[in-house]
Amino acid sequence: MKQLIKKIKLALVGNPVYKASDSQLDAIAELETYSDHQLDDLGLSRFNIREAVLFGRPNLDSRA
Repeated sequence: MKQLIKKIKLALVGNPVYKASDSQLDAIAELETYSDHQLDDLGLSRFNIREAVLFGRPNLDSRA
């Protein structure tokens, strides 16, 4: 798990759009371990985990 977090941190370094806190990186790492079915139940896909953690899930978290 720590290696996955380190890998994610390295991928996000230098990209000003993705300035994730440690808790966000932990959430990303945890979600990366979920199955595709579990992610679908949460309204996520493997391709939008980072964006969902950082900015909210599209069409779900943006509703008032």
